[in-house]
Amino acid sequence: MNIILGCNHLHELGGSEQHLFSLAKEFKLLKHNVYILLGNFTLKGKMSDLIKKELNIDVDVMPTNTTVDAVFLSHQSTVNRFVKEVYSRKDLKFNDQNLFQICHGIFSQLEFPSFWHKLKYVAISEEVQESVLNKTNGNKLVYHILNPVDTKYFYHTTSNSSIENVYSLSQNDEFNKLISEICFDFGFNFNKNNKHTNPTYDIRENLKNADLVFSLGRGCYEAMSMCKNVIVADSRGYMSNSYMDGLVNAENFGYFVKNNCSGRYLKNKPTKENIVDEINKYSLKNCEVNRVVIKTFCDSKKIADDYLTIIE
Repeated sequence: MNIILGCNHLHELGGSEQHLFSLAKEFKLLKHNVYILLGNFTLKGKMSDLIKKELNIDVDVMPTNTTVDAVFLSHQSTVNRFVKEVYSRKDLKFNDQNLFQICHGIFSQLEFPSFWHKLKYVAISEEVQESVLNKTNGNKLVYHILNPVDTKYFYHTTSNSSIENVYSLSQNDEFNKLISEICFDFGFNFNKNNKHTNPTYDIRENLKNADLVFSLGRGCYEAMSMCKNVIVADSRGYMSNSYMDGLVNAENFGYFVKNNCSGRYLKNKPTKENIVDEINKYSLKNCEVNRVVIKTFCDSKKIADDYLTIIE
């Protein structure tokens, strides 16, 4: 099949960019032809370079003189550009039953559903699904498909029986400062990567060496895939309040993931006292189980198959 994927930007290594990369990789492994459209054609960089290097896909090069079987676009800007510049082309034919927007969040206008009448929607969490249904007055079909994680890439590792190394994927300097101070008090080693200030192409080495990881969303799933204890917590500028769900495990994952492990399920405050309480729940028993959970629910091969099953 010919499949078009889309994203507003590929100049960073964030969640929606990793989502697109994972789907593109799995679709290519399944021998489909994959094309990638940018919502903002100027925002190429780290991820578009990686896509070219690893998947041999030139971003913003569309197919010619053929039929496109399915389209999965993240962000309103990408839908707008697709409608104006791609769908209108005379040399391309589309199956109008297979035009989808992937919605990743509930705060940013960019991630809200576009109201092009031909669209169906995919939501990456139950919270997002409910938001899209509300914004479309319940008149549109909204599928719920979780974030894909390449569990082979984010491989099996080991951790220490008690915490020695802590790693944060927080995007907030104040939050990282708080975690650093707590680690100093406990005698833990502390390391961090903020995708905006010190991004890295490959976080696996830092995840591998960590015992405990602080993150939201995709970072949680990737760390769990590498058998790590994970505390769902951060402070994000787009949220009016900072929240945490706490230490994730097999029993509470099904609840936390309803809100994409954003902290908005329990909505606890990430205070020093609350964070220390969660740190004290660290258990080596979580490590293997966390990987099983991610392989069961978020493995990128399974998620790619889920996307293919909604194509008519």
